[in-house]
Amino acid sequence: MRKSVRDGSFFSGSHLTLKQILTMVYCWCHDLPQNVIQHEADIESRRIVIDWCNFMRAECEECLSHNVDEIDGMDANSQPIVVEIDESKYFHRKYHRGQWRDGHWVCGGIQKGTGKCFLTEVPDGTAATLEPLIARYILPGSHIT
Repeated sequence: MRKSVRDGSFFSGSHLTLKQILTMVYCWCHDLPQNVIQHEADIESRRIVIDWCNFMRAECEECLSHNVDEIDGMDANSQPIVVEIDESKYFHRKYHRGQWRDGHWVCGGIQKGTGKCFLTEVPDGTAATLEPLIARYILPGSHIT
């Protein structure tokens, strides 16, 4: 029995070629503007590119929200694991114009060498908010940078 490479993947149901889809994914991962993605993937409709960019963002969000890792504290040699954490506030104004929006605070961390990570939206970037997150996602003994 033969199956398409598209079966069971996010390629299924699309009328684009695999080359177009992979070109869009590559360009999106490199944060290229949508008009460049449209040109590079040789897609006539801007709406298709917008829909695919929204879809890829949603897939990443889904993956991050369902694959949260607890980050180890010590390695096999009883040395502290290095964990890099950061918080950022994200907001969007095109061309520095338009209505100011409050935005969203996001906190995340990644374990060096393994790629184990967490990313979560938080109400603010204060220590009172971040300390419980650190305790929840990073095991004791870790070296936080």
